Amino acid sequence: MTYTHCVCLKVDFLVQFAAASTGLQLIDEQLILFRAHSIEDAHQQLTHYADHIAKPYLNSDKRWVRWQFDRVLDAYESDLPGTLAFSDAGGTEVFSTFKRRRRRPADYWAGP
Repeated sequence: MTYTHCVCLKVDFLVQFAAASTGLQLIDEQLILFRAHSIEDAHQQLTHYADHIAKPYLNSDKRWVRWQFDRVLDAYESDLPGTLAFSDAGGTEVFSTFKRRRRRPADYWAGP
């Protein structure tokens, strides 16, 4: 499939630790570059990307963790050609920063 250009989505993912119910919620804000025909096409690809990184794992502290999609903050169409080579056809993270917010009841995750 030939893509016409690249789209960058600015997205928040919750970094959820199993059974964590107090303290501040850790959030990973990412810029993810997709080869896409449109912003809508990039949103479709984001669904697969989010499903892939949401798989729970045991971290080095022996705590279950998952990265749960929260929201799209913004979308940018770029001038980069759609033929640009990426290491991953499903989206490439080009920037990431951590931030914190007050934990909401909906942020709770019991674990696997």
